[in-house]
Amino acid sequence: MTVHDTAALLPPVPALRDHCRALALLEAILRPDPAHRRFTFHARWTATEELAAMSNGSGDEYAIVFAPAGALVVGFDHESPMSPYVGDGPWPGVVDEVPDVFHRYLEPCTRDGDGFPAMTVCLP
Repeated sequence: MTVHDTAALLPPVPALRDHCRALALLEAILRPDPAHRRFTFHARWTATEELAAMSNGSGDEYAIVFAPAGALVVGFDHESPMSPYVGDGPWPGVVDEVPDVFHRYLEPCTRDGDGFPAMTVCLP
């Protein structure tokens, strides 16, 4: 399965945003302590952007930026053979098709000052 196959399975951006909000709301109800939540949603991440995120506490995570230009999904699977820590940076092609308007969101994905995004999937 390719990233394009996966993207085709996702709902349209407004429905994806609603799903992410619902997951974060359920998580907040079921886990009142924010330290124990896996799913979060920041409705006012910036003046024009929202952010949905998941972290399972074991090194796997994703973030979805909802921006006026659309959505960007970035994920990291710590056991993936595509991990940038297996090689010398992102797997070839992972960030090649990211439109310029989304490039600024890739910088926060950089970990430990190593200079490359910690991601195994990126869906613009």
